[in-house]
Amino acid sequence: MEPFANNKSKASTPTSTNGEDATDFEFDINCEEAWTFLVDTSNTSPGPGQVFLIAEGKTFSVRENLLIKHSKYFERSLRNPRYVESQTKTFTFDDIKAVHLGVYLHLVHCQIFGQSADVPSFEEPERCIWFPGHVEIYQLCDRFLNKDLAATVSEGLQCYLILEPSIWHDSYVSEDFENFSSFYIKSLSQCFKLLDQTNDTDRHLRRAIVYSLCHCMPIAISQECLKLIQGNHELLFEVASCYAGMLQEAKKDMKSPEKPKQWVYRGKWVQER
Repeated sequence: MEPFANNKSKASTPTSTNGEDATDFEFDINCEEAWTFLVDTSNTSPGPGQVFLIAEGKTFSVRENLLIKHSKYFERSLRNPRYVESQTKTFTFDDIKAVHLGVYLHLVHCQIFGQSADVPSFEEPERCIWFPGHVEIYQLCDRFLNKDLAATVSEGLQCYLILEPSIWHDSYVSEDFENFSSFYIKSLSQCFKLLDQTNDTDRHLRRAIVYSLCHCMPIAISQECLKLIQGNHELLFEVASCYAGMLQEAKKDMKSPEKPKQWVYRGKWVQER
C-alpha cells in the first residue's frame, strides 16, 4: 500500500507563550518526514510483509523487515506467536503522539539505508523549541529497544545544551529577547519533566538542563527564570541550589586577597613581590 503524499502536519503557530509548558508546535511543522509512512486504511488490513502502527487515529504502514532490523521490541513482538501482534501485524499506541511515531519511522528508514537523518543540531538558542519533541523521540528509541538510534538521538539532544556565551550576548540585546528567553526556559522545564531520574542518560540530560539554565543564560534574568519554573518543583530546587552555590563562590572570590602576578622568565615561573 502506497503512502498518502498529501498527508502533512497541520499544526499552527501558537498565539501566546503563556502557561507553564512550552508546546512543540515548531517540531510538528518542520517534521513533514513524519507523514511519509501515513496511509489511508479504510476497510483494509496490512498486506504481505507490512505492519500497521496506529497513534492518535493515524495509521502508518512500514515493511516488517525494516521495523525489526534494529528494534528488539518489534522483533520480539512480531516473531513470537504468543503475542497477538504477530498475528494481526498491527500495533496501537494510546500514549504516543502520531508525529513522534512518524519521525521515529523516518529515522529508522535513514538508519537502515545510511541516509542522514533530519534531526536538527544546535546552532542558535531558539532551536531549543525542538527539544521537547526530540526528548520524546529519544524515549521512543529507548522504548523500542533500538540502542544505536537511541544513542544517536541522545547525542543530538545534548547539542542543544551547548550554549556559546556569545550567542546569548547577541540575543540579550535584541528586542525580542524577553519572549525568546521565556519560551526557551519553559521549553527546558518541559524537557526536565519528561526525563526519568532513574535512567542514566536521562539523568545526565537533566543535569545538563540545570547547567544550561544557571551557567549559560545571562545572570540578569535569573529571577525571571525562577519565576517561570516555579511550577516544576524538582527543577526549581535544582536551579535554586545551583544559584545559591554560585553566590557562595562569588562571595569567596570577593573576600580572597589578590593573588600575586606571575610571568614566565627564561622558562621559569617568576612571582612578583
